[in-house]
Amino acid sequence: MRTDNTIANPAADRLTRPIHRGFGSCMLALFTQENAMSAPSSRPILFLLKPGFDDGSGGRFFCPDCALVEGFLRYNPEIEAALDVRRIAFPRPRADVIALLGEAHQGCPTLILVEDAGHPQDTTPSSQTGRAFVADGKPICAYLAQAFGVPLPH
Repeated sequence: MRTDNTIANPAADRLTRPIHRGFGSCMLALFTQENAMSAPSSRPILFLLKPGFDDGSGGRFFCPDCALVEGFLRYNPEIEAALDVRRIAFPRPRADVIALLGEAHQGCPTLILVEDAGHPQDTTPSSQTGRAFVADGKPICAYLAQAFGVPLPH
């Protein structure tokens, strides 16, 4: 029983521990212990495109990679609760992504780790800001599955 008047959050607690399986026994440091439950900027940020966009070619579309990640989050709601999920519009430039990764890395979906996470294996450092990130649906799902200990995509 907790006596410090805080609410237990197993999902956030799980993100503060190292993971030593798969992906070369890397340390997946999505959070630091002191900031795991604070403001949204202290959580990893997941950018997804809102469905039903028009890319100018006529018709309405959705992003298949974003749909894959959305499905993964529906299977694992505790993961979505631990992330700062931002569903953004399709048109570029995507200012919120550019502010964190630079203009060269504004594709979606993109998972951006917290600033002090370093550069765990299976992440890419932004060439403009140095922030570690994971791009594309399958790699994002695999990374989050490793970090949370949930089933991997097959």
